Amino acid sequence: MRGDLTLRDAFYARTADGACGHDFDTNIAVRCMDSPRPTPEEQTALARKIGKVAPMFDIDVFTTGNYHSECEAWPAPPTRDEPWLADVQGLPETLVVSVTGDPATPHEGGIAMAQALGGSLLTVDGKQHGAYLLGGSKCVDDVVDEYLLHLEIPPADARGSP
Repeated sequence: MRGDLTLRDAFYARTADGACGHDFDTNIAVRCMDSPRPTPEEQTALARKIGKVAPMFDIDVFTTGNYHSECEAWPAPPTRDEPWLADVQGLPETLVVSVTGDPATPHEGGIAMAQALGGSLLTVDGKQHGAYLLGGSKCVDDVVDEYLLHLEIPPADARGSP
C-alpha cells in the first residue's frame, strides 16, 4: 500500500490483494434501516449547524449547498423510529461493552446506553474502535462470551484492557 492511501485503505478494510471489507456497506445499511430519514430540508439545517460549529469542514465546498441523507434513495423504509429504547418488553439484562478511548464511539455514550437499558457496563481501557474479538484481549472476549452464551453479567464496574 502507498503511504498516502493507507488511511483510506484502512477505512475501507482494503486487503493487500485489493479486496475491500463489508463493514462500510454494512454500516450504511444498518443506519438506513434503523434510523428515521431526514428530509433534504432537515439535512440542510443540520449541515448548516455543523458548518457553524465546525467551519474547518467547509461543507459548501463539497456539496455546493445541496444536502441529502445518504439513505434518501434506500429501497426500503426504516424499520423503527426514535426513541429506540421505548417500551422494550422481555429484554434480558444487557451487557454494554465500551472502550474508554474509542475514536468513533465515545465512552460516555456506552455509559449512557448501559444506564438507559438498565444494563451492565464492561469498560475496556484502550484507544481502538471495538473490543470484542477485535481488541486482542482474551479477558474481554471471555466476559462477552459468557454473556452471549449464558447471559452471565460481569461484576459491577468491571474493567478490561487489550
